[in-house]
Amino acid sequence: MNAERRKALEARGYKVYDHAGDAVGMTEDEKQEMDFRIFLSRAIRKRRNELGLSPKDLAVRLKVSESRAAKIEFGNYDVPLEQVLHAYSALGGRLAFTELPPHSSNGVPKGTKAAKKKARAT
Repeated sequence: MNAERRKALEARGYKVYDHAGDAVGMTEDEKQEMDFRIFLSRAIRKRRNELGLSPKDLAVRLKVSESRAAKIEFGNYDVPLEQVLHAYSALGGRLAFTELPPHSSNGVPKGTKAAKKKARAT
């Protein structure tokens, strides 16, 4: 969203969030998992369409019910990530990872010994 649109919405009293997870108080880890699930579910749907498979065909290929296949394809939270990854792999998908630098705190509260050791090491 551009700055002008954001400013106009805020002027009308709307609360504008940078991430959907901010609206419900998600932690950074939870938001990262949410983004990963969304990415994978879109990739599964795209691969299914590229292969010309119906949702029923996807369920047969994964050996799950059609409702479970739909949950996998839409990234529902009650589906373990392992099952979502398996579905993507079963459709011939491959993932590549790029290691990004950790957040500034790296999960360690500032002022602790671990944070100080980490700061000295870099």
